[in-house]
Amino acid sequence: MAKLIIIRGPSAVGKSTVAKAVAEKMGCKTAHVSVDLTEQELMFEWNKIQVKDRLKFMYMNAYSLIENYISSGYNVVTDGYYSIENNKSMLKYIIELGKKFHSEIYVFELEADIKEIITRTKKRGYKEDIINDFRLIKKRHKKFDIARMKGAMVIDTNKQTTAKVVDTILEVTKIGKNQ
Repeated sequence: MAKLIIIRGPSAVGKSTVAKAVAEKMGCKTAHVSVDLTEQELMFEWNKIQVKDRLKFMYMNAYSLIENYISSGYNVVTDGYYSIENNKSMLKYIIELGKKFHSEIYVFELEADIKEIITRTKKRGYKEDIINDFRLIKKRHKKFDIARMKGAMVIDTNKQTTAKVVDTILEVTKIGKNQ
C-alpha cells in the first residue's frame, strides 16, 4: 500500500527540506511533490497569469503530479502551506485522492517560533522589505496556528535538527530505507 505524507506549515519552518529528506530516505518508488517547486515552474509565466489564478494553478499542478504518482503505486511526500482557511478544498482533495487509491495518509504540521522564522527568512535572501514586514510574517504565522488540522502530528522544528524531524516522520509512518 502506497503512503501519502503531507507536510504543511507556514513559510520557513523547513517543509521542503524535511519532505525532500523523507522522500530520499524512503528509497525507490517515492516522489517528492512540493507546491513551492510547482510555483517556481510557473515563474517564467508569472507575469502572464492573473494574480487570482496563481495559487489555483500552483495547487492544481501539485494535485496532478500527486495523482499521477499515487495512481502508479508510488509513495508521495508533498509539502506546502496547505492552509485550511485558504486552500481547504485542496488539502481535502489531496486527502481524498489518497483515500481513492487506498494510500496510508499521514499529515504533519511543522512549526517554529516567529524569531526563528524571521532568522530563516533572512538566510534565504528575501528582500529587506519582506523581512522587515514583521506584521505580515506574524499574521501568516498566527493564521496558520489558528488553522491546525485535527489529527495532524505537530512537530516543532525550532527544537530539533532536520535529521531528527525526518527520523520522527519515518518512525511514525513506519518507513525504512529499503521500502
